[in-house]
Amino acid sequence: MNRKKQILALIACIVLFAAAVVLTLFLSPDTMGNSQNGSPIVLSEILASNRTYPAPNGQFLDYIEVCNISDSPVDISGYMLGDQEDSVGYTFPKGTVLNAHSYIVCWCDKESESSGYAKFGISKKGEDIIRLYNTSNVVIDQVEVPAINDNMPLIRDDSGSWTLGTHATPGFENTEAGFEAWLKSRNTEDISIVISEIV
Repeated sequence: MNRKKQILALIACIVLFAAAVVLTLFLSPDTMGNSQNGSPIVLSEILASNRTYPAPNGQFLDYIEVCNISDSPVDISGYMLGDQEDSVGYTFPKGTVLNAHSYIVCWCDKESESSGYAKFGISKKGEDIIRLYNTSNVVIDQVEVPAINDNMPLIRDDSGSWTLGTHATPGFENTEAGFEAWLKSRNTEDISIVISEIV
């Protein structure tokens, strides 16, 4: 009888362990950025060592892009970004609503006094893990940034996988069409100020 109880207890332990493994795999985001907790708000693009894509203040800053992959708007007020496990470098302000299938860019400038910029930079040496937190301070997405060259974005494709791209697309989808849309947003097709004379 004792032998039978021992076998049943062992089976119960194995079942509990297997359940714990399954929950860990499906409920926690992995470091390569595959969000597995069902959140519609995900990291979508990272750029370190930016030399080409200007922020609103005209500076070339690192940035983190966040996307709403759902069909409905999501209020992300109070969501947070950080590059250290024990600290937050940016909190989305009250009233920040991300429309369906749209993007928002958080520019990183640890020297800026403005609350509109994240108070950290992103290393191009592959030393950072960028984390996205919800309002309950729970990590809902994260990605480990590899060593990258100047102007080489880390982009997320439709399957959720991360790759290194050739063109950054801040605020637009991670495609050639997105790059063209970014160029158009910079008014590159209608230049009203030109060089007119050289002596």
